[in-house]
Amino acid sequence: MSKKLLLVLVAFFMVMGCQKKVAKVEEKLPEPVVKEAVAPVDTMPSSEAIQGKLQTVHFDFNKYVVRADDGKILEANAKVFTVYPNVSVLIEGNTCDVGTNEYNMALGEKRANAAKDYLVKLGVNAERLSTISYGEEKPVDPAHTEAARVQNRRADFKVK
Repeated sequence: MSKKLLLVLVAFFMVMGCQKKVAKVEEKLPEPVVKEAVAPVDTMPSSEAIQGKLQTVHFDFNKYVVRADDGKILEANAKVFTVYPNVSVLIEGNTCDVGTNEYNMALGEKRANAAKDYLVKLGVNAERLSTISYGEEKPVDPAHTEAARVQNRRADFKVK
């Protein structure tokens, strides 16, 4: 072996031997969050009281996909179904005034079904949920402004 190669190998092993040993850190996975079980109530409040616990979800223009923030609202609504196991709800799909009546009726139905499907994926029995579309016929705000239109693109929940 040549002297240069021998010197390089000796230098390499000296450098490697002098480096700090890095302790292998075991990666720990976070503990799963245990959700508190929500017990059903023994007495049923009025339909109006239950209705007050259900929140409306909104949709983007010309869309029927549940937005992330509205997913949290639907999760809260699903808890209402857990607490009140005998409650059934009508999900009303609504649109703004942009588009034809036929188009808006179809879009309202898609929005109502999107909210229903989301609740079913959260564990709500589909038999407790029914849907209807009102299209642009039941605006929260009848003004023809963008602010009004944003409020009208929604799905409402009505206790049956």
